[in-house]
Amino acid sequence: MKNLVVQQDFAGGWNVHEVGAELALLFRSDRLRAEGYARRLCSPEGGTVKVVSNDGTVLSTYSAKGAGRSLIAGDRRGGRANRRLAGPR
Repeated sequence: MKNLVVQQDFAGGWNVHEVGAELALLFRSDRLRAEGYARRLCSPEGGTVKVVSNDGTVLSTYSAKGAGRSLIAGDRRGGRANRRLAGPR
């Protein structure tokens, strides 16, 4: 289970850090991309994402359930190849 923080720095950028680990920067971008990255990082095994402004105010909190399995490229697409493999209807 991952606990991630998306925190605004004083220059206006948004940084993604993991709570409990060393303060290594995982990702840096604008707020929308940083939140999306943190959610995707939490989704396979579950966890929480906290969004914090540069003055320490918690703006939002998300929780993600574990998916239980990793996505396979064929599972993400609903194209013709997947319909052919499913057999006749």
